[in-house]
Amino acid sequence: MRYTIDSEVFRDVPEFVRGIVVIENLDNSGQHERLGSLFRGEMYQAAEDGGRTTTDPRITAWEETYKTFPLPRGERIHPGHGTLLKRLKKGDAERIPFISPLVAISNIIAVKYMMPCGVFDTGRVTGDLMLTAATGEESFLPFGKDTATGVVSGEVILLDSGQNTVVCRAWNSRGGQTTAVSADTKNAIIDIDCLSRIVGHDVLDEALSEAVSLVSQFCGGLVRVERLSSDNRQIAI
Repeated sequence: MRYTIDSEVFRDVPEFVRGIVVIENLDNSGQHERLGSLFRGEMYQAAEDGGRTTTDPRITAWEETYKTFPLPRGERIHPGHGTLLKRLKKGDAERIPFISPLVAISNIIAVKYMMPCGVFDTGRVTGDLMLTAATGEESFLPFGKDTATGVVSGEVILLDSGQNTVVCRAWNSRGGQTTAVSADTKNAIIDIDCLSRIVGHDVLDEALSEAVSLVSQFCGGLVRVERLSSDNRQIAI
């Protein structure tokens, strides 16, 4: 499997870097009391930290980035870490669910480092992966829905070329059901996105390092780190 970022993605956002944690032969079952404690503690810490707000440049820079490509009419898209932080600031720290170890780790990284962070099951990917502009012919199955929807031509999506399905809409904002992780997931990817003019490469390195550490402790498996950027647009998974 190849994982590629289309060169056009960097045209308006040349500073974009995607950190990738590739995990093989993992165990995503169980609650893990210690991880659950770390997860809940990070949710409360983010909720109470006055330095992390929904108007933080680490959130608003992504909202501006989304304006560089077409979106559904009337919709304002927010990065996942911004949506999660908004819930936390409203007092939902206790109600954010521990879905699985991988999802918990992704959420910890997202709010701790204030960066978009998502996870998906590579065992459910049928072709190659590409972050690219949609043609408008792709299908996307949102969470909580039984039927697939279309996407906007020109919208930046993470595409599974095998069945022309969307893994994530709006760059990194909306993951879908098709490649969602479950207790049966054995192989997965965690994506951590960085706009280097806002968040330095050293912070991305730290976030990747912590993600690797948490995965190794609570999911096991073989773990490695890759990066995609304007200088390195393709890797083999």
